[in-house]
Amino acid sequence: MTKKYLGFILAGGMLVSGCLITGTANVRSQNQTGGILVLVGDENKAMADANNKMGVHCGPGNFTIVARDTVKVGSENYANSNTGYDERTDSARDTDSVAAGSSRHGSNGSDYVAGESTREDQSSVTQGGSSTNSVSGTRDVNEIRITYRCGGAAIAPQPVAPTPPPAPVPPPPPPLTCQSAITCATAPPICPVGATPVIENGCFNGGCMAKTACPDGAPFACSDLNTNESACSENTACRAVSQGVNCTASDGSLCKSGASSCSCASFIFGSCEPV
Repeated sequence: MTKKYLGFILAGGMLVSGCLITGTANVRSQNQTGGILVLVGDENKAMADANNKMGVHCGPGNFTIVARDTVKVGSENYANSNTGYDERTDSARDTDSVAAGSSRHGSNGSDYVAGESTREDQSSVTQGGSSTNSVSGTRDVNEIRITYRCGGAAIAPQPVAPTPPPAPVPPPPPPLTCQSAITCATAPPICPVGATPVIENGCFNGGCMAKTACPDGAPFACSDLNTNESACSENTACRAVSQGVNCTASDGSLCKSGASSCSCASFIFGSCEPV
């Protein structure tokens, strides 16, 4: 009895049977210092291709393999089917022997000669059958990665651009003051009470600043004493200005501004002005 097997492997939806196995190295990444290659197919043949590609990239023999990694990149379905064939041959052999006689006449009378005849029949019958075992599932798909580094002078180093000098720091703007010396003929602006003209780089810049914000102190002005009659009167650079209350002319009419002949019931402090 003879048993024969016929096997097929179904991997990833492709039937593989009796094909020529090859190997190659695919470039996964490369830069001026080295790269990564992926071995596909027969590892020995793929490694030979990898050595060739590394030599082309870095120069013959001017590279170093720094890592060989097996990396999972996915999964695939597979099916494995084995078929066994059984053959059985039955043989039969039959042999028949038949006795035969003959006579002859001689000078001494009749003689009887005995003899035998043989017949052989042979037949055979071949019977057979087959059985199939199948296995399927999911398995990891891995790839072999070769990481290498170029060495020596295979790749000329890139020139390093000189670092530009830092941009010059602009000088700080001139300070704003309220009392610095005036060196130009620009007229000062008219500022509200409590403010003073701003001086920048020796000139009035047309702006006003609250006296309380002056970095060098606010310049004195008689108007600073508008709320202090005694201080205004004591300051020789200022004079107190009074306002009349219930002032009338000689004819009894109310006094108008600038009238010289008026009499007032009383006077109050109005403002402090320069002399």
